[in-house]
Amino acid sequence: MTARKALLHTAEQGAFPGYYRFWLSIDGPLSRAIDKSKGLTGNSAREISNAYSVARTFGGTCEGKWDCIASHINGLANKWTKNRRLNAAFCIETAKDIQGDLGGCSPYSAVTKLIWFLRPEGWTVYDSYASRALTTAGGGGAKRLFEFYNELEISFDEVASRIMPHVEKFEPRIRAERIVDQYLVLRGMEPSKRLSRLQAIEDWLTCLPTSLSTSIRKHNKVAISNLRGSIPHRHERLRRLRDQS
Repeated sequence: MTARKALLHTAEQGAFPGYYRFWLSIDGPLSRAIDKSKGLTGNSAREISNAYSVARTFGGTCEGKWDCIASHINGLANKWTKNRRLNAAFCIETAKDIQGDLGGCSPYSAVTKLIWFLRPEGWTVYDSYASRALTTAGGGGAKRLFEFYNELEISFDEVASRIMPHVEKFEPRIRAERIVDQYLVLRGMEPSKRLSRLQAIEDWLTCLPTSLSTSIRKHNKVAISNLRGSIPHRHERLRRLRDQS
């Protein structure tokens, strides 16, 4: 095994540097723009949707399309709760309302991403790879999305809370929930695609100033220890329950 593969060859090893890389290029700048505007605008809704490759899931080509979407997401933020299952149901409802206004398909995944920029605490975006790592639900749409957030109730908050103090020491603007999310995304990828992503993260690390790269690797050790085996797939949990019975 090469030095590169020895460093980043599992999902938990790539989660922290992978999300920090994403935050620097996408989530950080977009969050700053939204903070300045004190809410989602049509322009920021479009920017986020393009950055997350979900713009195509919204129907309609009319003028004011993105302002309409932003209005729906701002409305969703106003009724946000501390109950993740209930919030997932609100996301599904909002996606259907947007579909009713604009046509096309129901943009379930896109809504979970847009609302994160307004209500990040305790929330994470829906991703098909993360869902694959966590659930056995087939198909897509509202059922799979709700199943994903339901499965997060098992240990998501506990793992995020263990990582958060260490993340805050490094960069207080990063949410630990998104590091756990990055772990699930990497875990849900096909092995070849995951290895390619991990190699890209490692290449990025080597291009950083040595002091910054060293600091990221240092904090990554804490993330690895907390992520390893922390959120088992439903298959694993069912097997453990059978073994205990």
